Amino acid sequence: MNILKKRRAIPLLGLLVMLATWLSFIPSSNAVNPSTICNNSGKSEPGSTTIQERRQTFRGYRLKLQLRSSKKNTIKWVRACVPAGTVLYLKDASDSTYTSYTAGVHGWNFGDKLRTKAPVKACAMHPSDGREFCTSLG
Repeated sequence: MNILKKRRAIPLLGLLVMLATWLSFIPSSNAVNPSTICNNSGKSEPGSTTIQERRQTFRGYRLKLQLRSSKKNTIKWVRACVPAGTVLYLKDASDSTYTSYTAGVHGWNFGDKLRTKAPVKACAMHPSDGREFCTSLG
């Protein structure tokens, strides 16, 4: 009797796997809308300030790029609302790059922090064509 139950369970399991696979391809109502994903302000670290900000529309995305700083202006980082795969980094006045980070999600992302008092700019490189956009030095 147990053999019959096992033989029936295998096709049933296969049907469940096929159904689950099919359902994963149905579009979700929570899909990313590139034109509105950056409308919310996202979360920022307490005690930090935005030194520079730049907004740009690129391939339907409204991108936001911020150069953030600690209260004492000794630590700086990039905060950006960008598509997944975008590379975030800091650049100094001589165009040397620091703290490269690849955005893991569509939406708000934070780059790695850099301890410096020197002026830097926040930069992002879009994954589709490598186009760079940056804030001013701050």
